[in-house]
Parts: sequence; structure tokens; C-alpha cells
Amino acid sequence: MASANEARSNSVKQLCDLYRVVIAIAVGIAFQSIIDTQTRPIPIKTEMLLTFFAFMLTIIPFFHGAVRHLFATYVEDGGSTRIQNWAVLVDYYLLFIGGGLFVGLASTVGVTQSFLALFALVLGLDCVWGLLASVGFAGSFSQKAEIRWAAINFVTVSVVLLVIIFVPIMLNQGLTDTHIQVLILIVATVRTAVDYALNHRFYCP
Repeated sequence: MASANEARSNSVKQLCDLYRVVIAIAVGIAFQSIIDTQTRPIPIKTEMLLTFFAFMLTIIPFFHGAVRHLFATYVEDGGSTRIQNWAVLVDYYLLFIGGGLFVGLASTVGVTQSFLALFALVLGLDCVWGLLASVGFAGSFSQKAEIRWAAINFVTVSVVLLVIIFVPIMLNQGLTDTHIQVLILIVATVRTAVDYALNHRFYCP
């Protein structure tokens, strides 16, 4: 049993290493997208800052939560006895796809409507992942956090979809891309604040 737990722990740590690389690539792309060496005195594309901050406010808790989930479920205290062997693969693929979507999201920083679409995809995938984790293969310690993530992101993705639907109307009413980006930043800020408020014991045990 000890050797099996150790092997599973090693597998999960390898997954974490790969996930870190994908997330690091996404963050690097986001930072690169706001840099403009031709701008003086500060080489930053200020028109992209709102969606950049929305991106950063989202990717940090997603990365933090994913890694905490993996360790709480598979590594800490020998891992949960409820876990099926295939669960690691489900986590692996869903988190890897989520990391890829973050790379795409980073590439659309400053492109409001594309950013909104990928933001909705990131949130929607996390809802699916959170539900699977809570009902099927999660450890009891991490289960509450995962179902809260699913609920928080379901509400958030609903709001984002409403924004996507009403963007043409808002633009016709005289609002600009900047106004919509402010709305995106507010949504991302509230989502992250609620996430950390409800799950602070899980994030910082």
C-alpha cells in the first residue's frame, strides 16, 4: 500500500510540474502582450491593462486551487481511499485542457470579445471538473472546495454569457470596449474574492 501511494504521489507531482509549465507559458504570453517597447516613458499598452488584470486575477486562484486539489486528494495523509485509479487521468486531462485554454485566454488580452468567449470556456470547463471531482473521484478533504468552485464558476459563467449576449446592445448604446473591459475586471475580481473568502481554509490550511 505504501509503495502504491508513493507511486501515485509521484505521478501527481509530475502532473503538477507539467501544469506549472503550461500556466507559466500563459502568464508569460499575458505579460508579453502588454509590453510595447515603442511606448515612452513606460513601455506598457495601457489599453490592455484591464483585461490583463482580469486574467491575472483569474489564473492565480485557478492554479492555486488545482495544485491544492491534487495534493489534498492524492498526496497528503497518503491520499484518499475513495480514489479510483482512473481519477488521476481525468484530473490530468481536464487540468491540461484548462491550462491550454488559459494560454488561449492570455493570447486574447486586449481583444475584448475573444477574451470574453475564452473566459466563458475556462469557467465552464472548471464547472465540469468541479462537479466530477465532487461527485465521483475527489477526496473528502477537498470535496467541499471543489463543489464551491463549481457553484461560483457556474454563477460567473452565467454572468459572462449575459455580457457576451448584450455586448452588441451595449456598444450600440454608446458604451466602448473600455467600459466592457471594466465590467470584465469587476466580474473577475468578485469571482476571486468570493472564491478565497469561501475556501480560505482549503487554500491556506
